[in-house]
Amino acid sequence: MKKGLTGLLLVSLMATLTVPVQAAEQTTLIHANVGSSYTLTIPKETTIDVNALTTPLNGTIKVTGNILSTQNVVVSAVTQPLHNDDQNADLPYTLKNGNQTFTSMNFNQNDLKSTKEVQLQIAINQEDWNQSPAGSYNGSIIFDAKLQ
Repeated sequence: MKKGLTGLLLVSLMATLTVPVQAAEQTTLIHANVGSSYTLTIPKETTIDVNALTTPLNGTIKVTGNILSTQNVVVSAVTQPLHNDDQNADLPYTLKNGNQTFTSMNFNQNDLKSTKEVQLQIAINQEDWNQSPAGSYNGSIIFDAKLQ
């Protein structure tokens, strides 16, 4: 009986103690940051025929990814000589984009979206071919890409 009386007393007490509740609308802010990213694709290997004045690289330069409209991916290249180890001789060449010597190029947001491709060529003067000692020549092109 004590339990029943205590329960009844609690229910009647709760009914008389109504507290008005007000809640102001509040907002939770959420944020996301998608960072810029890109991938540079370059040709792996190219063989140059003897006496060829121009040889396209076996593939194109391409930058894909997602960057801001205010950013550019700057692709640069440094050429290492075509060297003949047996004769200790170099065969000079120039890396070209069309008729211009290639040193660097900017790729903007639209270029990345359209997957712009650039075909570079190796140019060797006939005089240099004529003066090159017999043997195998190997060289390299080092490409670098920076987000600016």
